[in-house]
Amino acid sequence: MNKILKILSILSVITAFNSVEVLSSTANSNQMVDCTYPKYPTKCVCPGKCMSQYQNSSKCEVKKCYKWDENLGNCEDAGKEFTPAIILQAIPFTGAFGSGFGNIGRWDIFGYYMIGIFGSIGFACVFNCCYMCKTVANSTTDDEQSCMMGINSCYFCLYGVAAMAGWIWGIAVIANKEVLDGNGCKLV
Repeated sequence: MNKILKILSILSVITAFNSVEVLSSTANSNQMVDCTYPKYPTKCVCPGKCMSQYQNSSKCEVKKCYKWDENLGNCEDAGKEFTPAIILQAIPFTGAFGSGFGNIGRWDIFGYYMIGIFGSIGFACVFNCCYMCKTVANSTTDDEQSCMMGINSCYFCLYGVAAMAGWIWGIAVIANKEVLDGNGCKLV
């Protein structure tokens, strides 16, 4: 029975991530614009460089990661805005969790942040609980206890440095627009 529950929980997580991926890929649906025929009545010319003729019809399809501004008559990038992402990433509490990457739909990088933060804490808890069990059994010496305190201090110092490095790296890549959004488009 426990194996079935584990399998079902794994499948539900996979299904949830697949539905997020499907929703994000359909969120950037391409728009259609009418062709122009300046020289020849059979030669379709698309009004912008960000589009191509759609299946020999009289329509032009706007390419992925672009949108057509009908009022200005030009192509624009259609990626996610980087301002909310950089704000969320710059706040120390939310930035340490990688929420700026979650905001732009990069759930893979957000997941790495969550594994780094909570996985490290989980490891420390399990390690310390095992050591406490040994201490309760009165099988430790004073030297072992002071060694354990030193190991804990070093571990959490490195943990803090790694969390801060990840936070600063996230600010840098979002601010420089070096990361693509969840649809594979440049940040705007």
